[in-house]
Amino acid sequence: MFLAGGFSRLGTNTGNKQFGNAAVGMVYLFTAVLGATWLTVPWLFPAEIFPLAVRAKGNAWGVVSNRLHIRIYWW
Repeated sequence: MFLAGGFSRLGTNTGNKQFGNAAVGMVYLFTAVLGATWLTVPWLFPAEIFPLAVRAKGNAWGVVSNRLHIRIYWW
């Protein structure tokens, strides 16, 4: 995301559209890497560590935690 901000700033200062394209590319790259790695952990990890009797509640709290942290992160 720092690269996206830097490229966006360079594109604004120089008027060069290639920096803007690079900024958009960095946002897509960040989203793809984050989605393929860390965003799957709160969905899969609680299902594996909780016993069968409380698995549904554990998954629910994992999803709640995931959504709250994403909201805080993107605020």
